[in-house]
Amino acid sequence: WAIGERLLQDRLRGADYTTCTQAEWRRGALPPGTLGKHVLNELNDEVDPLVTAATPRLAVPGESVDATVDLGDRRLVGTVVGVRGDVILRVTFSRLGAKHRLRAWVQLLALTVAYPHRDWTAVTIGKGMRGAGVSSLPSPDPADAKALLLDLVRLRDEGLRRPLPMAVKASATYAELRQRAWKQEPALGKARGDWNGNNFAGERADAAHVVVYRDDAPFEVLLGEPALVDADEATRFGELARLVWEPILQQEKSGAP
Repeated sequence: WAIGERLLQDRLRGADYTTCTQAEWRRGALPPGTLGKHVLNELNDEVDPLVTAATPRLAVPGESVDATVDLGDRRLVGTVVGVRGDVILRVTFSRLGAKHRLRAWVQLLALTVAYPHRDWTAVTIGKGMRGAGVSSLPSPDPADAKALLLDLVRLRDEGLRRPLPMAVKASATYAELRQRAWKQEPALGKARGDWNGNNFAGERADAAHVVVYRDDAPFEVLLGEPALVDADEATRFGELARLVWEPILQQEKSGAP
């Protein structure tokens, strides 16, 4: 992954294929001879679609934008990097996942509230099922963006006091399926798969979850709390999943470039 990410970022900065591959040979991270060539060829086959998808969006120089948001009882202050015009652009060699989309959403909300007269879009590009996958999030109405941002800040406040029954990928999966009119139990079954893992370690193996729930915790550790306000959900897990993800899903346009 580290080699692929370097190849991608170098290509996005304008370096050609030969320069990038020669740099990797000289770093000494590749296997020798034919094995190393095979690795490079495979990685470049994955990098090329990402570069192709990103190239039309690279014409505007990148910059960092400072944002200060007044939320009433506090101020949210930070810097959003990778801004090109009115587009928040991030390109990663990773498979496009829930954590990338959530990060883009928070940054989009912050800039929408801080600069309400600009028409922001957050575009995240990563590996998809075939080639590149793209998530595009147009900005909501500034007043709605402020309310949504305040919801997330309050959720963060709660999370600083105690562990919340949430897991980024599993929560996103659950919310997506519920939006598609799945019933709670089958949607929880799919979310359980993200938590437990299939061919790879699931979210329960993440360091933060291991600290809180210990190794190999069952999915049920997230399902013990009842919902507080959402009458359509039996658990706090489902309630929080929909609180965070439904606004994202309503705005998002995703798929191949």
